Amino acid sequence: MRANWLKRAGWIIGAGLVLTALIWLAWPRPAAVDLAALTRGPMEVTIDDEAKTRVRHVYTVSAPILGKVLRISPPRHVGDQVTADETVVAVMQPRFRASTMRERMRSCRRPWRRRTRA
Repeated sequence: MRANWLKRAGWIIGAGLVLTALIWLAWPRPAAVDLAALTRGPMEVTIDDEAKTRVRHVYTVSAPILGKVLRISPPRHVGDQVTADETVVAVMQPRFRASTMRERMRSCRRPWRRRTRA
């Protein structure tokens, strides 16, 4: 009887050791972190990287009149300040006179059709 009891105790202790080892191996390890003192101040974060732009939709932008876009002075560059109703971005010189343009616009319009009830 004593042998049975020792045999059971050995199996229980062995299973407990295996279970303890599995739990110890599966336990999450602490993550390494950077520690610093907390201070107030401006924060500046920049990301510098190169990328390739993929154009998904191509749009054609056109003016409703014929003409030529003139150069402006002083020339504008990327990053220049732009103020609404003050900054001139482009000047367009029409190719036709106003009277000729009105005639062209009238000819392009669809004639008005009035439906009559029968």
